[in-house]
Amino acid sequence: MEKSYLLFKLLKEMAYKDTFKKDKEIRKEYNEYIKKEKKGGLMNNIDSIDKKITEVANDNLDSLETTLKHIDEIDAVAFRELQDTGKEMLSDCSKDELKPVIELLIKQQRDK
Repeated sequence: MEKSYLLFKLLKEMAYKDTFKKDKEIRKEYNEYIKKEKKGGLMNNIDSIDKKITEVANDNLDSLETTLKHIDEIDAVAFRELQDTGKEMLSDCSKDELKPVIELLIKQQRDK
């Protein structure tokens, strides 16, 4: 079973590979991975690894949601980290995913 691009990128990041602003390079590696996967060239235990990575990613998202619920209580450093996380998440969005986010931000700015 092949993994999604975002999971592939997350695995790279967890292996301490810098992926910031390297989307073209990572996508090329991902496409090579897909070709190998279709040929059956990768280990069968990748599913269990994928499952664990998904669990970790979901735990991180849960933690992010908790931080948002308590945003009034966080200090400047934690707020900056939250902003950086948001920027990183935006950089991974497709055009279709980014559009409603930007529309929401535009509405919010107009309502100020």
